[in-house]
Amino acid sequence: MFERPAPAGRAFVTVTAGAVPPAPRRRHNATGGGNQESGERRPPAAAAPRSAVKDLVAALGLALAIEGLLCAAFPAAMRRAMQEASQTPMERMRLVGLASAAAGVVVVGIVRLLLG
Repeated sequence: MFERPAPAGRAFVTVTAGAVPPAPRRRHNATGGGNQESGERRPPAAAAPRSAVKDLVAALGLALAIEGLLCAAFPAAMRRAMQEASQTPMERMRLVGLASAAAGVVVVGIVRLLLG
């Protein structure tokens, strides 16, 4: 161990042989954080709502495409299905709608969990 002159404002600096230098400070990148040294990348905080809206619009577009294909391929069957739906009691329609929505949320959750 030896002492050497210190920068202005400090009396002296003690240097020990074999001392471990301090860890480098983490630098955050401009896209929302992350450690540039390790290559860590995190999306900006505002990306989550934007992604959810994008997913919602894509899902609505897919539903319209499927319904359009069914109407084009099977017009008579779709007309019968719509007539039957118009005769179905409101409570049953509400129950089927809630069950379909819940099943859709479960499917999306499983797909996101498995396919990330």
